[in-house]
Amino acid sequence: MLEPGSTTAAFKSACYRFQRRLAGSMIVASSYALAAMENRLMIEYLLGDDRRYDDGRYRLANHLLSEDVGDTFDVALIDAPPRLTAATINAFCASTHLLVPTVYDKTSAEAVGTFLNGVRTLKSALNTQIDLLGVVGTLTHRQDSLVPREQNARNMAKDQVASVWGPNFHVFERHIPRRSAIAEAAGGDIAFYRDETVRGLFAALGGEISSRLWPQHAAEPPRPPRVQQTPRAVSSEPVHPAG
Repeated sequence: MLEPGSTTAAFKSACYRFQRRLAGSMIVASSYALAAMENRLMIEYLLGDDRRYDDGRYRLANHLLSEDVGDTFDVALIDAPPRLTAATINAFCASTHLLVPTVYDKTSAEAVGTFLNGVRTLKSALNTQIDLLGVVGTLTHRQDSLVPREQNARNMAKDQVASVWGPNFHVFERHIPRRSAIAEAAGGDIAFYRDETVRGLFAALGGEISSRLWPQHAAEPPRPPRVQQTPRAVSSEPVHPAG
């Protein structure tokens, strides 16, 4: 998909559609071969060779915003490392919002500010429309509260974000603790469906994210169903947006 001159057909062929769960959703996975391509794309960009086709930093955006692909998804989630590699730059240029997960320790909290400082520089040069969705704590020790060391790191991260990003910053209340169910599901299943506690944690975080992305919908009272459903007609699985 990041090859020079690639078409939307390459994007569509790379999509894996979920069958049993997450109906209407697809995933586009990468492999370790991406690292070698990133190095090549970076060299081509520095040498100016990619100008023969297009600007290599916007290839993912061009795919997602094309007529063939753009109407396929309601929401697209792009998972990228906190390193400004060629693929991460493509993700940055294709995104409307940035969500920053972090461990609540002193080193990681300081890194949040450093990372967002670099993001602000890229924002003015590459994607002026991107906004910070927020910072979420991960791998915490407790489910319902933070230990003092984590709370201190959270406060430090909050100060870092405020000083770098300005008034429109957000640190999510719902943090994601260490859970064996999440580790055990990695690469083979979806922990959201395997463990009721994990499902509650991510549903709470998802609710906070939705409220921040679409505050007008969060403020609306829930509408009653038009048709009364029998218990057999009610699905036990949550409905997810495509993407």
